[in-house]
Amino acid sequence: MKHKTDYMEMLNKFTVQLDAREPIIFTQGNGCYVEDTTGKKYLDLTSGQVCSIVGHCPPELTDSICQQSKKLIHIHSGFYCEEELLLAKKLAEINDASLTRSIFFNTGGEAIEFALRISKVVTGKFEFISFDRSWHGMTNGSGALTGIPDYKRNGGPFPAGFIHIPTPDSYRCDASVNECFELARQTISNSSSGQVAAMVFEPILAGGGMLMPPREYFEKMRELCDEYEALFIFDECQTGLGRTGSMFAYQDIGIVPDILVTAKGLGSGFPLSAVIVSDRVSELAQKKGFKYLTSHMGDPFVCRMGLETINLIQRKNLVENARKMGALFLTKLRELMKKHKVIGDVRGQGLMIGVEIVQKNSKKPGFKEGEIINRKAMEHGLIINLVVPHNILRIVPPLNISEVEIDHAVTTLDTILVDAFGG
Repeated sequence: MKHKTDYMEMLNKFTVQLDAREPIIFTQGNGCYVEDTTGKKYLDLTSGQVCSIVGHCPPELTDSICQQSKKLIHIHSGFYCEEELLLAKKLAEINDASLTRSIFFNTGGEAIEFALRISKVVTGKFEFISFDRSWHGMTNGSGALTGIPDYKRNGGPFPAGFIHIPTPDSYRCDASVNECFELARQTISNSSSGQVAAMVFEPILAGGGMLMPPREYFEKMRELCDEYEALFIFDECQTGLGRTGSMFAYQDIGIVPDILVTAKGLGSGFPLSAVIVSDRVSELAQKKGFKYLTSHMGDPFVCRMGLETINLIQRKNLVENARKMGALFLTKLRELMKKHKVIGDVRGQGLMIGVEIVQKNSKKPGFKEGEIINRKAMEHGLIINLVVPHNILRIVPPLNISEVEIDHAVTTLDTILVDAFGG
């Protein structure tokens, strides 16, 4: 008789227990769906951790995995491989003409660390500006850059030189763009020693509540950045590679950064991130003798996955699908908002959507309500997740999601809301 594997016993005995993880164990995935050890299927509206951007286990990618594993997996990071060069060339082709040079790492946090380091080298300065509800990672530098207190507790002391400015929140604040900008300017003026190396912003603040600062705000911050003779960095770890209905969100905003950071979807679930810089930034760093090496920098295996991911996005026209399906999803969720008074706001762009849950018939944050919806969604086979301040549903499905799957998601949410809160 075949012995049945007790995964829960293994989980309880052999893993570090973290509050951020649920005791659900997944075994396989296909497209927008994943399956757990009990055989239950879930519609994954999180794309894993916003990483499986072209869906789970697409055949084109799994074929490339087999091919590359027989060719070359790893090489000393003191050298180059052809996969790294082909991916760098592809990234230059899909970005603004000034963003030409790439370097590759494993995670977004690691890429942010590099972006901070090269900014210090190029400018000779050491201060960094970011939003107070930003999420940039949990390593020492990226953790200091992150503004969300929940992810900083028990992690200090962090490095000095990080200044957090108020995040524009159009749902909860009536301040104009000018008022928000002036508050940011004053905060920087009061806190900075004048040694600003870079300002680092997410075009859409995913972990901090799916907030969308307006284009005019970023235009003003770009001007302020130039006043400080600092570098302007967009952290597009979550917004990049078609997520917002453009290949990169900055292309829709109309502001080209000096440094672009992207990760998550770049590797389609494999650990891959990139920092893309201009010729000027690269040349200045080289002139100053900048050195930077890690063991898995530009590995051929993951770089091949990045190249195949971008090719798949282009070949299947997934940027356009994200734009179309995102507009449909937003429309249907806003119809749901009219029916259910626990939905205070629906916002987003492309397939990057936030649903703010409130206490019924008010704008008070619905923390308990959000937890109920999140829990019941899992029970109904729908994976979503709550982001800070823990009453906002983040919906970021694979870019190949279909209208049928969107209808299923909205119908399921409607059923959950009716059962939990009435009409």
